[in-house]
Amino acid sequence: MLVNTNTMSQQERDDVAQPVSPSTPMPFDLGRTRPQLINDELVCREEADEHYFAYGDVAQLWKREMKSTGRLVAIKGFRMTMTQGVGNINRRFEVALRGLVQSWQKLDHQNIMPCLGVTLDFGLVASLVMPMCPDGSISQYVKENPNANKLDLLSQVAGGIAYLHSRAIVHGKICGRNIVIAPNGRPLITDTGLSQIIQAQEGIFPWGASEVRWMAPELFASELDDACTTSSDVWSLAMTILEVMSGHIPYYPYRRAYAAGIAIMKGILPERPDDDSVSDDLWGALNMLWIGNPESRPSASFVQWQLDAFRSATLYHLYKL
Repeated sequence: MLVNTNTMSQQERDDVAQPVSPSTPMPFDLGRTRPQLINDELVCREEADEHYFAYGDVAQLWKREMKSTGRLVAIKGFRMTMTQGVGNINRRFEVALRGLVQSWQKLDHQNIMPCLGVTLDFGLVASLVMPMCPDGSISQYVKENPNANKLDLLSQVAGGIAYLHSRAIVHGKICGRNIVIAPNGRPLITDTGLSQIIQAQEGIFPWGASEVRWMAPELFASELDDACTTSSDVWSLAMTILEVMSGHIPYYPYRRAYAAGIAIMKGILPERPDDDSVSDDLWGALNMLWIGNPESRPSASFVQWQLDAFRSATLYHLYKL
C-alpha cells in the first residue's frame, strides 16, 4: 500500500528542539500513520549531498529531502557484491526489509530510532528511510562535545537495549556507529534487527569485517543467521561503553579487524585505557559483562542500573567538590 508521508507539525518541531526528561516521548513523532513504503520524491538540494556522508561495511548514508514536505531524511542504501539477477534479489530483499520495518515501527521507546519506511527509488535495491540526525553517531558526538555526560548517554542506550530485550528482540550489531544523537540530544539506537536480515541474504552483501571488534566470542563458532542473543548484545554493549568512554574502538591496538577477532576467540579482553577515562568501578563492571559464558552475563537492565549508579556517584563527587 502506498501512503504519502505527512510532514511534522510545528508542535512536533518544537518538541524536537526542547530538552527532554525521562518521560518525554520519542523525539520524532510519526503519528498514527507509519507507512512501510515511502511514496515521495527524495531530492538532493545541495551539490555536497551528491556524496554519502557516512558509510559502513554494507551500507552508505545519503542526505535527502522529501519533496512534498521539505523534511530532511537519511537514506541507508545497501551495497551489493553481485549485480546479476538484481531484480529477483531486490524483490526478496524488499520483502525482508519491509517485514523488518513493520516490526521496527511497532517499537515505542525514546531511545530507539524511528524508521519512516522503505524506498525503492534509490540504488539497485530497497533502502531504508530514517529521520536525519546531523550530530552523527554517539562516538562522533562525544569527541566533538567533550563535556557531554557520557554515562548519562550510555545509561539511556542500555535502557533502549533493555526495552528491545523485554520484547524478545535482539539487536545483533550494537556499536558506536549504530547509535546516533537526535536533535534534542537523546541517543537513538538504529538498525535494530538489520544485521540478521543482511546475513540471511547470503553472498549478496559484503561481509561486515569491522564489526568483529564488538562481537561476542560465541558468535565466531556459529554459522547460524540468528546466532545473536540478548547475551551477545550485552557483550557488544560493554564494548560500546568502552568505545564511548575511551574514545577508541575496541581492540584498537590491533590494526586489522581479523587480528582483533583472533584475540577475542582466544579469550583476550581489551586493555584498560591508560588514562582515567574508565574508573575502577566501571572497569570492574565491564569485565563482568565480558564473562565467557553467555548465560552468566548480566542483563541490559542491570547494565542500565549500574551506569545510573556510576553517574549519580560522579555527580555527587562533583557536588562535594
